[in-house]
Amino acid sequence: FFGALRTSRLRRWQTIIFVSIYAIYFGLYLCRSNLTVTIPGMITSGIIDKEQVGTMISLGTFTYMAGKLMGGTYLTDRLGGRPVLIVTGIGTVIFTLLFAISGSKSYAMMLFSWAANRMAQSCAWPALIKSISVWFDPSSHGRIVAAASTSYLFGDAVVRLLYGALLASGWTWEGIFYFGAVSMAIITIFASVGLRHRDPTSIGEQAIVGTSSNVYHSTSDKPESFRDLIFPLLKSLPFYLLLLMSIGLTFIRETLRDWIPLFLEEKTHLTQSQAALASTFYIIVGGFSTLLVGNLMDSKKFQSRKAWLMGIFLILLIIFLSILSIIQIIVGDEKNQHSFGPRVIMWNWHDTDRSLFYDSHDFPGNFREKRSVNGQLSQ
Repeated sequence: FFGALRTSRLRRWQTIIFVSIYAIYFGLYLCRSNLTVTIPGMITSGIIDKEQVGTMISLGTFTYMAGKLMGGTYLTDRLGGRPVLIVTGIGTVIFTLLFAISGSKSYAMMLFSWAANRMAQSCAWPALIKSISVWFDPSSHGRIVAAASTSYLFGDAVVRLLYGALLASGWTWEGIFYFGAVSMAIITIFASVGLRHRDPTSIGEQAIVGTSSNVYHSTSDKPESFRDLIFPLLKSLPFYLLLLMSIGLTFIRETLRDWIPLFLEEKTHLTQSQAALASTFYIIVGGFSTLLVGNLMDSKKFQSRKAWLMGIFLILLIIFLSILSIIQIIVGDEKNQHSFGPRVIMWNWHDTDRSLFYDSHDFPGNFREKRSVNGQLSQ
């Protein structure tokens, strides 16, 4: 009887923890996708131009990477997932408000606030994963992480639909940013209540035990030094393989996510709100595929074949990108038929002023030259 009560209590708190971390990460996209959907409007109103947008996105990506190194490799493991998630929410609110306030006054302040916003948000995913690892059994991590991932996949799609509707009803880009900041503040307050317990031991339950395949299985839950934290990873070959894979996939995802609305507006002549709505399609598809893979990862059939499963999906990705390139060659003009190979962006290292991007009304059609920004990705 008491065992059943303990299990019920643990499950109840697992649900509360999951809803809380899901809500925070969902809320972050209220303060991240706001820039993506309002870029066309800000450019049209003359507040910023494409080159400034490219600089802003590139700097934000760099600070996001730097923040992950800091927040993921040390802060989260030293402090735990709860405080890092709460501080992330507070920082996101502050810098989103600062961006909206400084928008019509100073580009430099916009640049700073967006970079700082991205750095603050970068710590959230390591903290989310940390919370899952201490509250959920490893046998369910595939499903739980996949479900948590929909917070930024479906969350991004829902936010774009919401902001697209608001823009269509006459909201300004400043209003979108203020809306995101206020919404994120409310989410952070409620989530901080749900995250008041650090781990199962704080509610009288046993701590979750990791698997033998974990590189930290033979060490303490809280490494004593930075060396103890990093060294086991540096000796792990799968870590390097996953790192390289993540770099490539993130490059593709971030490029598409940031530039699809502007591409749709310019090349398919959609309105700003229509482009924001239409850009949700590939995000929704990605969300469903993530849930599928998460369930496959936890299934007994793939317990010892996870590397094979990842390999299959990577091969499918290469095939689909290659098909896009082949279509480009078939429908492209003679001038651009030399642009073969699966690519979203081709960077011309010999000419830092120009690069090649998808063009034309018959997407995924031709490549044409576009302006870039001082060696940074701009379009």
